Amino acid sequence: MRNIILPIIYITLIFYGPAAILEASEIELTGGINNMAFDSAETSQIPQFEGSQYIIGDLKLDNSINNVLGYNLHYSRDPVLQNNVTGKIWANTKNLNLEFGVFFGIDDKFKKMDLGISGGIELLFPGILFLSFNGSTSIDIKNEYFANNNRQTMEAKFGFWLPNLLPVFSADIKTYTREEENSLILRDELIRLMFSTEIFAKNFPVIFRIDAGYDILSHSRENGNSGSTELKYVFAGLEMKWQLIRQIRLIAGFEMPVYFIESEKNLADLIHLYKAYGGFALTFF
Repeated sequence: MRNIILPIIYITLIFYGPAAILEASEIELTGGINNMAFDSAETSQIPQFEGSQYIIGDLKLDNSINNVLGYNLHYSRDPVLQNNVTGKIWANTKNLNLEFGVFFGIDDKFKKMDLGISGGIELLFPGILFLSFNGSTSIDIKNEYFANNNRQTMEAKFGFWLPNLLPVFSADIKTYTREEENSLILRDELIRLMFSTEIFAKNFPVIFRIDAGYDILSHSRENGNSGSTELKYVFAGLEMKWQLIRQIRLIAGFEMPVYFIESEKNLADLIHLYKAYGGFALTFF
């Protein structure tokens, strides 16, 4: 584990330095439970979906160098990609935003790591509409620190402003493929189509976001006993952001499936499957 963590710390310090932490203009921390997950530790057979509880979390550090340039660091943990540390440099103009950086992916056992690149582009007309594309992919590196793993993400968003509303349509996919012992290849994937709406009002401290969409969650393995398990469902969710004071924002959210497609899951299963999280953001001026 020490052989994996130390390279991450060294490279992060070289590229971003202490100022990335000490001078961050905003720090956001959230965490919770997501049991819409397969058991990532099960490698002996194809696991049946039973709602394995998975601890999730996000830590974001963002800083503006000036009105145009800035950088951010992001650690995330989720059931598909497991652990990721991402660092990006971004450039914002009135109608065009760009970002580019690197990421480190680490499995839950802290034994396998992969290095990749991440980037995005956003076209926007403030107060009217925006369109964005983001993605990341692992780079093929093999040595004592890096394993034969591959993480990929792709996301597209389209949104437009209405009085007190921000509707957003999005489509994204994230995939994590890794090699275990005896040439066993495991693959987790989540495909998501979502519509969300932010509800806000001038001088009102709370922003609500209502989500609804369609997920395809799958787990597969390739070796002498190849096979896969797939779950399709419709979900709904709600998120709240409360600006408690100028420097502190509270965050809470909840999401759950409301209908399974081509599945033996029934209404009783729905009650026990959910994603719940909470946290806060600190802003420094």
